[in-house]
Amino acid sequence: MICVTMCPLADDLYGEDFTRTCVTNCPNVSDPGIPYQTFAYDGSRRCVKNCPEGTFGDYTTGKCYATPQ
Repeated sequence: MICVTMCPLADDLYGEDFTRTCVTNCPNVSDPGIPYQTFAYDGSRRCVKNCPEGTFGDYTTGKCYATPQ
């Protein structure tokens, strides 16, 4: 195990802030007792609480996708 600034793209991994690990599926977490879904965002290779502007979070896949035009 090594510390990295970004999870490897080739391995389809996303940085998860609570466990400080690279994961394939972003988890449901609880931040001061309030559960919420995190989403995998390809732009930053991180798990995010809210998908960035121009994208939406798909609760089925747990990923951010571009908003249809």
